[in-house]
Amino acid sequence: MAAGMLLLFLPVSARCSSISFSPGFGQPGNLVTITGSGFASATAVQFNTNTPVLADFTNLSDTIIQAIVPPGATIGALGVMEGSSILASTSNFLAAPTISFFSPQSGASPALVYITGANFISNGTTVYFPGVAAGVKGTYVAATEVAAQVPIGAGNGPLTVTTSAGTCVSASNFLASSLPTISSISPSLATNGQMVDIFGGNFFSPVTVKFGTTAASGPVIVSTTEISVAVPNGASGSNVIVTTPKGSATNSNFLTANGALITGFTPAFGPTNTYVNIGGVGMEAVTNVTFNGHKEEILAYNPTNLEVYLSNSAGVGPIEVFTKSNSFTSTANFTNSSLPLITDFNPVLGAAGAIVVIDGLNFGTAPQVKFGGFTASATVTGQGAQISATVPNAALGNYAIEVITSAGSSTTSSNFTITGPGPVITSLDPAFGVRGATVTIHGANFANLSAASVKFNNAVASYQPPTATSQLIATVPADVTSGYVTVSNANGVGASPLFFYMQPWITSLSASSGIVNAALTITGRSLTNTSALRINGVDFTNITATASRIIAVIPSNASSGQIEITTPGGTFLSTNTFAILPKIYSFSPTIGPAGTVVTISGTSLFDVTSVQFGGVGTANFTAGTNQVQVVVPANAASGPLTVVTPYGSDVSSNSFIATQSSTAQLTKTSIPLVAGPGTNITYLLLVTNEGPTIITSTVVTDTLPASFIFASASTAAGTWVYTNGGVIWNIGLLTNNTSASLNINGTSAGATALTNSAALAFAEGNLAPFQNFASVVNYFVTAAQRTLSIAREANTNIIIVTWPLSPANFLLQINTGSNLNAGWIYPTNPVTVNNFLNTYTNSITAQQTFFRLAPP
Repeated sequence: MAAGMLLLFLPVSARCSSISFSPGFGQPGNLVTITGSGFASATAVQFNTNTPVLADFTNLSDTIIQAIVPPGATIGALGVMEGSSILASTSNFLAAPTISFFSPQSGASPALVYITGANFISNGTTVYFPGVAAGVKGTYVAATEVAAQVPIGAGNGPLTVTTSAGTCVSASNFLASSLPTISSISPSLATNGQMVDIFGGNFFSPVTVKFGTTAASGPVIVSTTEISVAVPNGASGSNVIVTTPKGSATNSNFLTANGALITGFTPAFGPTNTYVNIGGVGMEAVTNVTFNGHKEEILAYNPTNLEVYLSNSAGVGPIEVFTKSNSFTSTANFTNSSLPLITDFNPVLGAAGAIVVIDGLNFGTAPQVKFGGFTASATVTGQGAQISATVPNAALGNYAIEVITSAGSSTTSSNFTITGPGPVITSLDPAFGVRGATVTIHGANFANLSAASVKFNNAVASYQPPTATSQLIATVPADVTSGYVTVSNANGVGASPLFFYMQPWITSLSASSGIVNAALTITGRSLTNTSALRINGVDFTNITATASRIIAVIPSNASSGQIEITTPGGTFLSTNTFAILPKIYSFSPTIGPAGTVVTISGTSLFDVTSVQFGGVGTANFTAGTNQVQVVVPANAASGPLTVVTPYGSDVSSNSFIATQSSTAQLTKTSIPLVAGPGTNITYLLLVTNEGPTIITSTVVTDTLPASFIFASASTAAGTWVYTNGGVIWNIGLLTNNTSASLNINGTSAGATALTNSAALAFAEGNLAPFQNFASVVNYFVTAAQRTLSIAREANTNIIIVTWPLSPANFLLQINTGSNLNAGWIYPTNPVTVNNFLNTYTNSITAQQTFFRLAPP
């Protein structure tokens, strides 16, 4: 027997030296460093020397070994094999917990859930239910089982078990429900009056149990997961119903009857004079047995078994048992026949001259055996139930095996493969492993082998002397990588149809950090057919793998953490954190004052801890996976934006302009100030930014008079919209020492005085707030309303100057000089109003006087 097979059973030898390891805990795929001495001759590493599991390892020196925590590792001492002895650690390695299953699958507080797995720690196991942040202290049952009470508020989702060694999340979901559930019934069939145990969940009092339509009396709630009850008299069928105040659950996998039940029989095929054993319950009450309607003799019985002698030619049909109270018929048929029947043959391939053992029934004493059309020599053993046949000389290929007797013939449904004389490998068991592990090689023609006949990816492996030509047990050699297994002799070489996979190992990374969509190159060994690559639980979907390299594209949802790769050979977790770095691609807006909300778009922004504006940091932000919304701080400086995470930072390629309060002026004029009804006038709005900085989000709101008829507007700066009787002019950004203007055109249908007002606003705030408003008054008057009339009063030296009252409330001006371009004054004589006319009197003997009307 090869040394690789012995190492699991050798006792720990006394050694003066000891070994230590770090870390002291971990899960499958984690790297553990073992320190000691004499490691240059190490042949194997074991996790838990009491129930050892072999681990892959690398000798870094005579004093240091690195090993990978293997699947199935349990809590216990680590051992290093050196030749025929083992050196074990004095302290235990704490393997992370695992979850195999939990029961019940659903429940509500205060039900108990029993979790089965491995590596649970007494007084150190915590169970987390979905929807509840606080963990529940697990009740330690054994290292393989822990119980936890469902907390109030538990929801639907996986269970999580945590110990000091790590965390495990269940593959299946827990369902938060108060409805009862039935997971199993033991036994799964029973006669009336027999006690059964019903397992499930949410078994709360009061409870009723029905078998079919018949209620059981006195069910006993053993726990919230178990009920003990007797099958009631008269019950039949397959449904068991449990009802509590919260609802009902039904299980159809139970069988009961008021008498005997058949669970199975053996053999299922035989000639007359065959002895048949019938299994079931209540068999002690059976009075008669029939095979396909033919009554047969009962030789012996007990509560669970009948022995029957088949004396009739029953043919094909069911078995039926009878009691004084009932009868029960099997669901399967018994075949009563003298024809031969082939049930199995082994091996399934081989060269001419190989021996094939054929199992079955009714082979007689001298059957004829054929492989296809080729007759094979054969010897019958086992009272006509087994044949040893020699593979005939025939062309290589696949052949059905036929057994022929005087009663008939039987042919296999699958073929035997005739091979050449060289070794043939059909399968490996297991198909993966680590150095020192044993592998069973199945195939044919494993004869006349040499010491170097078995190889794992061209590395010579030791093997046990074969006891059959169809099977070899080999030990995985040291320092081998994934590849084909071969067996050779003088007649040829046979290779496994698939790779034998070794534990994968990462030796280096192309970088210790990266951004989303960047390529990551992983170098190592036994990386062929990598099935999964993930970081911090996030799967990479775009990967390519060779034996020594993996190239992967970092996905958009990646987060920093350990790199985990999975291959058919196992799992490997990197020792260092691979950092996913943030990346800024854009931000908007690119300018604004303190208080502006800026949206930064990029990748891996979820763990941002600070955002800087021109080197000035702020913590006033909300981070998402690919977006950060940040408020510009009061002391922000213009410059690039920087996002900072625990793993690195990124700086934008363009700058943000931080603006401040500025002085801006709004003015408004009307051309002309006086116009006739229906004549267009133009309002001119002018905004001037006097500095010191750019202003943004600049908006002027012009509230037009109610009687003003809007015609059009125009501007070279920004956009405008007419709505609700006004014009909203959105200038947007206005740089320092620049102006923008807007013209609004329209008229009035009637004579009136119109006051038009406008207001200015911008994000930074005006240093001269009184300049945020402007207004203008203009007049729409008829021709008559702006016409002077002069008449001499009869028989006097007085002239009378009149003009109509109007919305403009025109004022009279006089000029006594000859230059009408200057010298106009308001008269000192009073102006009176009579009959809606303004009236002014003047002496005709005075010096020459010119009159005109002016707006107020």
